[in-house]
Amino acid sequence: HRRFGRHAVQRRRRAETAGRRGGVRLLEPRRAVGRSGGDGTFENPFGVIDPALAATRSDGNSIVYVQAGSNSGIPAFTIRDRVQVLSTFPTQIIPAAFQGQRIPDVRLELSGIGAIRPTVTGTVTMGSDTVLSGFDITSATGAGVTFNSVSRVDIRDNIIRNTADAGILGNGVAVANLFRNQIISARNQGVYIQNVGTATVTDNTVSGTIAGTTTIGNPITGDITIGSITIPNPGSIIPLPSGQGIVIATANGTTTIARNTVTGTATQGIVLLNAIGSVAIADNSIANTVGADFTTNIPPLGNITLTTGQGIVAAGVNGTLDISRNTVNNVRGQGIAVAGVLNGTTTIANNTVRNAVDQGIVIAGTSGTTNITTNQISDVTPRPVTITVPVLGAVTLATGQGLALINSIGTVNVTGNTIERVLGLPLPTFPSGQGIQVANFSGQLDLNIINNQLRNNDNDGILIGLAGRPSGTTTAAIANITISNNAIENNGGAAPVRGDGIAIAIEQDAVVNNLLIENNNIRGNGDEGIDIRLGSQAAPLGLNSTSARLTGTIRNNTITNNGQNGIQIEARGDTIAKIAIESNNSSNNGQRGIFVTTSNILLLGTPQISADIRLNTLTANTGGGTQVLTTTSTLPPSAPQSICVNLTGNISTNGSNITNTLNLFGLNTLTVVNLAVVNANNPGGVTLGGTPAPANVLACP
Repeated sequence: HRRFGRHAVQRRRRAETAGRRGGVRLLEPRRAVGRSGGDGTFENPFGVIDPALAATRSDGNSIVYVQAGSNSGIPAFTIRDRVQVLSTFPTQIIPAAFQGQRIPDVRLELSGIGAIRPTVTGTVTMGSDTVLSGFDITSATGAGVTFNSVSRVDIRDNIIRNTADAGILGNGVAVANLFRNQIISARNQGVYIQNVGTATVTDNTVSGTIAGTTTIGNPITGDITIGSITIPNPGSIIPLPSGQGIVIATANGTTTIARNTVTGTATQGIVLLNAIGSVAIADNSIANTVGADFTTNIPPLGNITLTTGQGIVAAGVNGTLDISRNTVNNVRGQGIAVAGVLNGTTTIANNTVRNAVDQGIVIAGTSGTTNITTNQISDVTPRPVTITVPVLGAVTLATGQGLALINSIGTVNVTGNTIERVLGLPLPTFPSGQGIQVANFSGQLDLNIINNQLRNNDNDGILIGLAGRPSGTTTAAIANITISNNAIENNGGAAPVRGDGIAIAIEQDAVVNNLLIENNNIRGNGDEGIDIRLGSQAAPLGLNSTSARLTGTIRNNTITNNGQNGIQIEARGDTIAKIAIESNNSSNNGQRGIFVTTSNILLLGTPQISADIRLNTLTANTGGGTQVLTTTSTLPPSAPQSICVNLTGNISTNGSNITNTLNLFGLNTLTVVNLAVVNANNPGGVTLGGTPAPANVLACP
């Protein structure tokens, strides 16, 4: 806009007079359109838009100012570089200057008092450094608003509806600002912007998008390996069918998607793909996505049916990602899905996710620091998914997790979340319904699960699975894990028995260097309170060998009224566990208060457990206080096992026992620190037995 001074003052009266006439005005110079002819002054406005646009100059000072008239609609038009096309419908505030100095911004005369927006019946094409504000746009032949290879666009306060392509469609822009637009029943996407520097998309409403025949590119490139399964270049074989509310793809700068309302989209609500820099997706509301499922072939997994109605998707981010304070409800897919965030900090905080499918929140392939904090997740619905797995063949998995973490490395903090009413499917393999599920197959993970409430879920409150094989410079999963101050209550059930409070499976060559489980309240779960198993999926003859390792401490937990054992530790195959179990209250559980056991098959190696069990209170557990047990089998034939236990200062109301089972295929070894006084040192008594009998040792290794 030209500099304001005495000219603006002198023309105010003329503007007030002209404001009573319908039309479109170009302000500074004062031109307008409302009927045929005209010279663009307020007194004699242009009648059609092309002469008004032709009269502008690309100097940053030209404004076409439009007031809704009696015409049937403005046809498609192009805004030349550095021109603003504004209507009188919203309040229009223009930056002003006098003799090169900024003066207070100016409110355009007549703006903010329009009863209706001027109607545009075709595509608006924007040039560089252009503004479009205050129109009602439809297009039967293309997008509502489009731009290509421009420096900056501002699109604000428009209604865009019933378009044959995206409501707003852009490819190549340095700065894109989209504010307060309403986009209704657009085909393909409500907003689709590719190759953008800085993108700010705020306070828009997108509803009822229509799925077209196009897909958008998946940013995941290169092979993905999960355990023994390698998916080659998934970006080329997993398309994203159209129908999204808002899509920002290939961003290189600061991306802000905030305070938008997205409802009834054909596929995902908000999608961010392939971004470098800082990304914030905050304070949005996404609801009622349609998300029709589609089937695609993913080698070597076979044909897999995928959902397409996720609430928020962010994939391929190199930098900082913040997804906070969003509300996602009733979506046909994950509430929030994050994949491939590298070299930065990922924050998922203060979101509310209800009535999602598959997972409430799923995070895969992140590195750096990942913070998942103070989210509310509830009422997740599962699906059966059949895949092809090496050795096993076709396997049916079940989705249904509140929070799923898949091969995220670095530091992961899961704090202050509430996860409840996650449903599961009682499938024969890999059942679902977990509150939190973690699966890692390679790399270093420092995992902290603190101050969460996990309740009334169909299966485990927390399930952690670690596996993998070293290969070249890639290690198997290596982890340090802290699980503290959580309330894990009433998960799982009794028919069938399912649902540990905390379940940890360490398979293949995975290592947990430091496990700390402390100060948790674990009660009323259908299976074990705490269940830790090493090598339980091992198979001989090279099919699935194991050398899993664990060092950990379980202390100061309250573990009550669970359906099976309060605490269970089991080792199988060539695994080693060193565990301290101390100062817990494990009472009123359906089996033992504490159960430490080994099992094995020939050709798998020798499992070893070193357990320091002391100062625990074990009251009214149906199967006794503490049981330490080696085992044997004939089919398949068992292999030798080794347990060393230091049992001292535990109080049990119904006794404990330490039993070494005779193994015909190689003697088991069970040693006890200070064997002669173990009965006296544990009020409630300890019964010793088996063949060979438990032996004394000064200290466990």
